[in-house]
Amino acid sequence: MTTTRLCALCALLASSCVFDPDDRCDPGQRAENELCVCLEGMVPADVGCEPCGDNSSEEDGVCKCDEGYARPDPDGPCEEAAADQGASCDPEADDPGCSDGFPHCQPSDFDTGYCTSTACESDGDCEGSYLCDARESPSVCARPPIGMGDACESDSDCEGKEATYCVTVMSGGCAVSGCSPPDEGCPPGSVCCDLESIGLTQLCVPEDLCPI
Repeated sequence: MTTTRLCALCALLASSCVFDPDDRCDPGQRAENELCVCLEGMVPADVGCEPCGDNSSEEDGVCKCDEGYARPDPDGPCEEAAADQGASCDPEADDPGCSDGFPHCQPSDFDTGYCTSTACESDGDCEGSYLCDARESPSVCARPPIGMGDACESDSDCEGKEATYCVTVMSGGCAVSGCSPPDEGCPPGSVCCDLESIGLTQLCVPEDLCPI
């Protein structure tokens, strides 16, 4: 090897081994004290760190799907999640946003609406605490009033719920008021009970608990 080629080779090897204290980490990383850590919003990869995919964000060092998205395949991308029972929806929209399992968007005076199912024959056809409301056509699995039965000491404890009246006698709890007999404004299985004689008001109570 000529002297010229040998010098060129030495220069190339020397340049490739130069240590840069400001750039000693892999792609997507930064130096922190004596360690290389991921840049903000990135997660560890086979080499260095990488950003999360679409519809996902870094959280505690891993990529988690954004709200409204899920991974059907644990190793796959985040896809729009199917709405579950009780998910918010818009009954006026061409696509209310409900899933095949709970395709009906039930209008609500409390919020826009919620996803549920229809054509139930009994409470057993509904999931969770939902009850079959046969007063509608078709019948619908109705959501229990939000907050009903929650512990309270005054009406202020029931603010922001569907059950806004605090019953402070017996077991008490937040209850639905402002109903009209026999059951208008009450959830299925309840009646509008006039309890003014005992110092309360008209409340929705289970059919077998109305003393009048």
